[in-house]
Amino acid sequence: MAEDKVTHMPLKHIKGHIFVKIDGEFWLIDTGSPKSFGAGGSLTLGGKRFALDTSHINLNTETLSQFVDVPCAGLLGMDILGHFDIVFAVAEGKLSISTESLQTYTNSNYFETIRLDEFMGIPVVNVVIRGIVYRMFFDSGAQISYFQCDSLTDFSPAGSFEDFYPGVGLFKTETYDVPMSFPRSTYLFRCGVLTETLGSVLISASAQGIIDNTILRNRTIGFYPRRHKIAIGNQVKGTGGYRYDKIDGFHNGFAVVHKKYGGYSAKLGCISETGKEISPCKYDYFGSFHDGAAVVGVGGWDFWGDCSYMFVGRWGCVDKMGNEIVPVGKYKEVWSDRCRKFPWDAYFSESMLAVCNWETGKWGFVDNNGNEVIQCKYDIVERFRYGKAKAVIDDGENRKWVYLDKTGKETDM
Repeated sequence: MAEDKVTHMPLKHIKGHIFVKIDGEFWLIDTGSPKSFGAGGSLTLGGKRFALDTSHINLNTETLSQFVDVPCAGLLGMDILGHFDIVFAVAEGKLSISTESLQTYTNSNYFETIRLDEFMGIPVVNVVIRGIVYRMFFDSGAQISYFQCDSLTDFSPAGSFEDFYPGVGLFKTETYDVPMSFPRSTYLFRCGVLTETLGSVLISASAQGIIDNTILRNRTIGFYPRRHKIAIGNQVKGTGGYRYDKIDGFHNGFAVVHKKYGGYSAKLGCISETGKEISPCKYDYFGSFHDGAAVVGVGGWDFWGDCSYMFVGRWGCVDKMGNEIVPVGKYKEVWSDRCRKFPWDAYFSESMLAVCNWETGKWGFVDNNGNEVIQCKYDIVERFRYGKAKAVIDDGENRKWVYLDKTGKETDM
């Protein structure tokens, strides 16, 4: 697209809100509002002129400025925002809008494209929480999210919060950290409970909550309401107030979280489906939980030579409470199907994990409590399947394959 068909404006994240600067004045960007307003009576944006009311639901520029604690000229709602393709780049301080299609972002592998529905002009997205799909309003004007569900108290507490909504005024709610997933990504949203009046609006839209501007704060977002799409960038810039910079998908009830995300330089930890931190972000590798335990590692990545990478470091294991049941560095290596250097294939199988002794280079097994239940004395082992594992004893002259049971008892093959 020709650059002269795109309008760029300064964009700021201030005190939990997203503002665009137009002609030297801040305007609150609020996708949760169907209507815009401003003191000037009109606004020209992206080459289009829009008539404006001076207030909406008893909210004007003066009361809006008091609420957000930032002097602003007005509020941009969906009656104006809905005319454009919009790209939010808060970390770069730039908002880009166009009346034409901004195709670059939806076609990029670095963005996840999600369908936008709408209810009375307000965008609606689907998210997955603990395996269940929920409809949520996408409200860039909201500082926190809301989840109208009795199970909210099952999630990790995040403190109380005082919020304000036009027509309702100030109200206070307890909040909880709720992991919400799109098809390819997961984010942690701080969620409260709306008042009964506001909650009834959700019911009429068959929605269960509101997601706030969390995803806008430190990644590039393409917002295309005319084409019913939103494109979420997976490259994180700055902190944006995030507890974590990236959350992987949930597997067996747990998700790996990244802090200071930057390719392979991120530190990794783990959270449960209720948002509880199981392990802080201190590892360089964090595997999936199988049979109640996961393989972790501290070290780095090296080029393998076939356009892939191997992990070089020290290994350990954690349980579902985050305890290091096998201290990092106790064993030289852990075993995987593909290659010992590819840890994503290393996991507990039938509650057993093959490990290698530092001094002897021999292999044995630990159980999912971290106990070495089969001594490290074998030259080759394979993982347990159907209660048995294959192993090799090689004394230099004779090479013998045997079956091992979980007590270490050998049976000839």
